[in-house]
Amino acid sequence: MITREDDVDIHALRRQGWTITAIANHVGRDRKTVRNYLNGNREPGVRRRAEDPFGPFVEYVTARLVEDPHLWAVTLCDELEPLGFTASYQTLTRQIRARHRKGVVEKVNHTAAQRWWRTLADDMTIEKAQADCDRFATVRGDTRMRRSRSGDRKATVATVAAREPLRPVPPVPPVPYPVQLSETRVASRQALVSYCGNQYSVPPELASATVTVTQIVGAQILDISTSTGIVVARHRLEPDGAGVQVRDHGHVAALDATAMKAAAAARGPHRRKERIPPGQAARAAAATLHGDQPAPTSSSTVIDLAANERAARGRNPAMINNTRNPLPAARICHSPPRRRLAINYSAGIWPHSGRTPPPSSCPPSSTTPAPKAGR
Repeated sequence: MITREDDVDIHALRRQGWTITAIANHVGRDRKTVRNYLNGNREPGVRRRAEDPFGPFVEYVTARLVEDPHLWAVTLCDELEPLGFTASYQTLTRQIRARHRKGVVEKVNHTAAQRWWRTLADDMTIEKAQADCDRFATVRGDTRMRRSRSGDRKATVATVAAREPLRPVPPVPPVPYPVQLSETRVASRQALVSYCGNQYSVPPELASATVTVTQIVGAQILDISTSTGIVVARHRLEPDGAGVQVRDHGHVAALDATAMKAAAAARGPHRRKERIPPGQAARAAAATLHGDQPAPTSSSTVIDLAANERAARGRNPAMINNTRNPLPAARICHSPPRRRLAINYSAGIWPHSGRTPPPSSCPPSSTTPAPKAGR
């Protein structure tokens, strides 16, 4: 930057015919600087502000830090390089801290942990530790120098914190500290969790699984979470020992759908609903109780020839020895192509029938006496 007095001298020497090189050597400036002031490109007494290389990337960096406040600066630097950012990682972190103060809280915690917490005695009580932490914050933590935007080049942490606008906190009524009780339970096959004499439903996917039941002392809400800490059910707390079964409508519908799907996949009715008639052993035992002859249990067929013989008695005329109505002579009928024996009655009545025998279709032939019964 050239002062107004130097600018007057430069223009006066130029009017006298001096060259730009001679004027630059006379005033101790660079020739380009002298030429800019002679051409009116620069204003005397006003320092030209250097172009901010980080200006075009402010919008992108702001958007990324709003989306992910815990984004690493090195990751952000990797994202900015394809966009045309040519500065170093240190420049990026300096620009971010100057605009967004990213990492200030993390750095304070790191400083407190390294400079105070690591040197804390093991036998110190909670009250003494709190007092020692307040002393460290007053003597060491708040006295650190930081950049300030209010005009001062540097200011203490306490001064910067006092100048930062904070949202007023509404007064909070004094309440006791909430005590939280957590117990581990195993859900039943019906997706129910027993707790203090009551049963509370969970999704059917957690049947027979281990869950955590959480209750805040004084509250009327009961939370059931998985082993990973995800709350899957929230119920109204019932009095202890009431024997109440609390079910969520969504859990009931999901459990019914799961049961119907399992029943359809089983390919058949339930054992208790299946039709099972009496088997062979039961039928044989029932026949024994009734006094009947039990049916054979084997799969092969047994033929009783004696039973057939008893059934045929009295039905074959050739085997009946009737003394009152002797059997007439029988005629043998020869009919080609094979011999066939036919019995015809020339007269009389059929035994045991009372009907006249039908006429014979065979031609007359020699008669032979009828065979005796028993042959």
